[in-house]
Amino acid sequence: MARTKAFEETEVLNKIQKLFWRKGFNGTSVDDLVKESGLSRSSLYDTFGDKEKLFHLSLKKYRDENTSQMLTMIEGSNDIKKIIQSIFDYVFNDIKEQNKLGCLMVNTAIELAPHKTKIAKMVDENMEVLHAALTHKIKQAQKARQVKTNLDASAFAALLINTLNGIRVGERHQFDKKKQKSVAKLILDLL
Repeated sequence: MARTKAFEETEVLNKIQKLFWRKGFNGTSVDDLVKESGLSRSSLYDTFGDKEKLFHLSLKKYRDENTSQMLTMIEGSNDIKKIIQSIFDYVFNDIKEQNKLGCLMVNTAIELAPHKTKIAKMVDENMEVLHAALTHKIKQAQKARQVKTNLDASAFAALLINTLNGIRVGERHQFDKKKQKSVAKLILDLL
């Protein structure tokens, strides 16, 4: 019986995550959550907690799935240019699949991080994990003389993350794939 409930919880959380992703935290009402989940208000609260707890669980799930994929790309190769190209390809593919939803983590950084300490901490930790992994790989590439050795690895990792976040913001309104691909090429040319 517990196994069935865990599967149902995962299914409900997937629906709720997509709802938050589409409408944001502030744009999602408790009635929206009840309707989307198919649960009663009391069942929803008993299983997951309040709206903020539901959002936190949704964001954690998103982080666990998406950040782990990016970390796998970063750790899975020693060719920093291929890693960065793979990350851009991943983002461009995600944009195509998600149809202007943006990145839930970036959307949250804009909507909630300035006002919700717990959420801001999760967003900051997510960015820091990616920054540290990229900085480490860039330093390895510099030692191997694969990229410019006078490049500030930490600053370049931050530039890459900021560029990716900017692309994710841009996709929400006026995404020009050709321009964004030229930005990706420019980033690679800087190495």
